[in-house]
Amino acid sequence: MRKNVLFIFTLLAVLLCFGAPARAMYVPDYEKVTAQELKYAENFYKNLKIDTSQFAKGKYSIYIPKVDTWNYSVVVQLEKYDQDLSFKGYRSIYVTLDPNGVGMGPGGVTMTGWLYDADINAIRVRISSFNTGYIIADEMWIYNRKDKTFRYLPFTERIYPGKDALGNPCWTNDNGLTVTKDGILVYIGTDGINKPFSDVSKKHWAFNTINNVYKNGYIKGYSDGRFKPAGNITRAEFAAMLNKLLSDKYPAGRTADNTGIFDSFPSGHWAYNAVYSLTGYMDRAEALGIFGSRFEPDRQITREEVVALVHAALKNHPGFAGAGSGTASVKDLQSSRFPDSVEFSLRHGIVSGYPDGTFRPAGRITRAEAAAVLNRLMALVQS
Repeated sequence: MRKNVLFIFTLLAVLLCFGAPARAMYVPDYEKVTAQELKYAENFYKNLKIDTSQFAKGKYSIYIPKVDTWNYSVVVQLEKYDQDLSFKGYRSIYVTLDPNGVGMGPGGVTMTGWLYDADINAIRVRISSFNTGYIIADEMWIYNRKDKTFRYLPFTERIYPGKDALGNPCWTNDNGLTVTKDGILVYIGTDGINKPFSDVSKKHWAFNTINNVYKNGYIKGYSDGRFKPAGNITRAEFAAMLNKLLSDKYPAGRTADNTGIFDSFPSGHWAYNAVYSLTGYMDRAEALGIFGSRFEPDRQITREEVVALVHAALKNHPGFAGAGSGTASVKDLQSSRFPDSVEFSLRHGIVSGYPDGTFRPAGRITRAEAAAVLNRLMALVQS
């Protein structure tokens, strides 16, 4: 399970209050809900209060905030997980909130009750639109009975990567249900809603590109919620991303076993298996020609190394048999170590040059540019 931001809330007082807005909300139906609905959900979680001081005695207490202008359908689930966060069971409490007094009325009340199982150690609060049925937000907190701490559990710790019946990448949540790829973590920032990363605004040239690649599971951000689009990317990071995409889209293309060709590449490195899996798409000589005998996984990858990897992996793919329809007229083509790879990627629209007519082959590729490469490959590569 992927790791993300961990918000540790220690029980310094009997009542645990979320005094500041949630840094992120998981919004499964984010393309269908309105900005107003998300704003209400943000305010709801801001004012939600959960008392876990009586958990050891089998009791819970949850303050449900008020609503004032439209209908909420709130589900509170008391859930049970093992140490590996594997889901073991739950009990749901349905609450309808309405300013006109339907259901529990407008909120502003404290729900108390008994846990149905002594091992209950998590609380999930899901908000839906009473009128449309769309899930607006789905948040969860987990209680550690051993040290009596209570922390926010990010959605990324509640999902498992997998594939659907057609072989497409998808996520499965902790209840065993397939999670829509449109579901993202939404960061509430200065420019509004629907941001999977706090530092990529809707005005960024790669906003949609980064979102799309993220939703398909080929990139991820940092633990502080940032993507760092202008930051550089290492050889290991790009190799792992490209390998994941090719493994999903073009598994039959991996025909070679080049394990161990790089000197001093420790088998304990996090990207060891991904790197050698990627080299399975190319000849030994091609892999060594790109990186030499030492892979140096933490070295920043260059633009020409990116296109060389893509070229070596895909040149025999039937979708790239032709010359391509794009232009390859960049001024510095012949200054590259891999001019054929640069031309291949330009002609097939995988990369583009700069406005001044250069490609800058030895330049470092940014994380946003790497996302753009993956996004274009997603559309071009099929198994």
